Amino acid sequence: MKILKTSLLPVVLLFIGAGSAFATNLSKEGKRAPVQGHVIRDDQPQPCQDANIECQDQGSVICTVNLGMGSEPVFEKVGTSCGNNLYFN
Repeated sequence: MKILKTSLLPVVLLFIGAGSAFATNLSKEGKRAPVQGHVIRDDQPQPCQDANIECQDQGSVICTVNLGMGSEPVFEKVGTSCGNNLYFN
């Protein structure tokens, strides 16, 4: 019985530690801050215009918005210009 306790306890603690690390990693990935989206308007004095939508900076489906000119891709504002594509949650 003592051999079972001494060999089983480290294995159980290893699994508990690995499970905790995995759960912490998933928790961090799910808490990305939303990014304010912008659209490109070349005819405006400031071509990178606020689109009143929040998207993510990572993902697989590009974030789009319809502001009366059809579906347009949404970008992250970097300085005064539109930079990277944004993605739906």
